[in-house]
Order: sequence, then structure tokens, then C-alpha cells
Amino acid sequence: MRRILITLSALLLITTAGYAQKNMFEKMPPNQRDSILIETAKNAVLKYAPGYYRDYKKTEIILREPIPNN
Repeated sequence: MRRILITLSALLLITTAGYAQKNMFEKMPPNQRDSILIETAKNAVLKYAPGYYRDYKKTEIILREPIPNN
């Protein structure tokens, strides 16, 4: 019984955190959202693959919509 309760609590926590983060980015103005995404991506590239970082080109964000299943 205790194991089931712990599992359900963990699932609830994960679901709630994902939903809260999704809403956070949807409610932000595009300029602020883009600057946060660019900074996060820059830090990740500098940490895990510094050879691929290029400072000479302006960063752009391309948002793609999922392809509908017809």
C-alpha cells in the first residue's frame, strides 16, 4: 500500500511540474521567452559541447508546429 502511495505521489508531482512549466512559457511575452531559451541553450552548449558554440552568428529560434495526422 505504501509503495502505491509513493508511486502515485511521484506521478502527481511530475505531472504538476510539467503543466506549470508549460503554462509559464505560454504566458510569457515572446521576447522574454526567447531570451531565456537562448541563454539556456548557450549554457548547455558551452558545458557539453564547447567546440560547437559560435559567437559570430545571431541566434534564432524556430518554432515548428506538429504535423497533423489526417
